[in-house]
Amino acid sequence: MADIEILIPLFGILIVAGTVSYLAVTAVQVVRRRLLGEGLPAVEDILELRNRLEELEEQGVVAADPELTARVAELEERLDFAERLLAKGDLRALPPEASDEVSIS
Repeated sequence: MADIEILIPLFGILIVAGTVSYLAVTAVQVVRRRLLGEGLPAVEDILELRNRLEELEEQGVVAADPELTARVAELEERLDFAERLLAKGDLRALPPEASDEVSIS
């Protein structure tokens, strides 16, 4: 029975020591990789990706700004509406023309 009473704390100490050692070795490896720059993309790769993104934005494949895309869509809807009104010849639905005079009431 005395052997079991000694083994239980010994196993606990070994488990804690092993866990601390594993964490320490892992932390040292992470710091070493960061200092050496391992695992980070090369500057050339980043520049190539930026250039590719700019090309796609110029081609209209990628929208640069979601707000801008929404505004363009709204303008397209308004243009379609105005074209339909003009095609009908119904000019009553259009807003009055702006005048240079300002009236103060």
